[in-house]
Amino acid sequence: MTLSVYVRNCNNNPADYYRIGQYIPLLNQAGIDVTVNESVSDSEYWCNINSYGKWWRKLFQGLLLVRISLRRRKQILKDLDDRKDVIYIEREMIPRYFPIFLTSKLTKLTAETKVIWDFDDDIFESEEISEREQLILLENSDIVQGIGEYAGTLIPEKYRGKFVELPTTDDSSGKEKVSEFKSVRENTYDDEFSIVWVGTASNLSNLDLVINSLDKAAKEINASSDKEVILNIICNLPYVRETKYLKIKNIKWERNLAKEQIRKSHLGIMPLVDGKFQRGKGGFKLIQYLSEGLPVIASEVGFCREVVTNECGYLIDADGEWGNTLVNIATDKELWNRLSESAFERYLDKFDFDKYADVLIERINE
Repeated sequence: MTLSVYVRNCNNNPADYYRIGQYIPLLNQAGIDVTVNESVSDSEYWCNINSYGKWWRKLFQGLLLVRISLRRRKQILKDLDDRKDVIYIEREMIPRYFPIFLTSKLTKLTAETKVIWDFDDDIFESEEISEREQLILLENSDIVQGIGEYAGTLIPEKYRGKFVELPTTDDSSGKEKVSEFKSVRENTYDDEFSIVWVGTASNLSNLDLVINSLDKAAKEINASSDKEVILNIICNLPYVRETKYLKIKNIKWERNLAKEQIRKSHLGIMPLVDGKFQRGKGGFKLIQYLSEGLPVIASEVGFCREVVTNECGYLIDADGEWGNTLVNIATDKELWNRLSESAFERYLDKFDFDKYADVLIERINE
């Protein structure tokens, strides 16, 4: 079985890595010969990410679009010659603007080969994919894959028979290691309470929704238990905000650093604005926290409702109080322990990496 995978950048782009990249070693073990076609190099990827907010960003992205288009043409022509068994497209071939000169080539490739198209987040609302490419992929894909039931409603009704679910998950360190990390966190619980948030620059504004509540909660926690409250923000850009009692630590995102910080923390959070695009997000941060046995607090928005239960954390609605919930978890060790134990069980029950690796292999082979 031969599989050709189209991604932006398999190792560095989180969506590409967690939706397909992390499964590739297991696909190879299952006898599937995988070819990875990236649209951007490592240096181009990081230059684009770090250009956020810079005056030259649009100029760079315009030049990058030309490079991506030419690369994709070369990759598509090679796959047409090689006649791969399956084509897997993560999100889109080319972001936002699909050139006319590639239309016939992509149409031919997807019409002649089995295609799995994974669109992950609501890339339609964000206009991340052009209408031209969207139509080709909807028409010619054999499987259209999204994170959950709600994602299936994002595509036109005539194509929903092709839709299947695949939550975004993360390979856990395993039961023994999770217990070990929890023991380390338990030893630091009485002296400090560490919160973790993982995201990208485009999502930093979500922290504005809760930062004042977290700061007030930190004051109450410090007064009642003399415990320092730390918010670790793992992102490609820093979060700049003055707080009186909450200590903010900005950590530049790297995959291994993110996992390391999650394992050291006591709580994972995911605040979200309640909007159409946000309802289509996959709640991956929450699943990643659960995979390391971390209790969670999240906004009651979209897929978060399918991730968080009362046993492993709390969902807060738009008018809810994040601060009171944080105080309860940070000052009641028995509650924190109970939530921690249930967090990893929730991951194993609903989002186990090995389970979804088997699902993906079956979809490719069927």
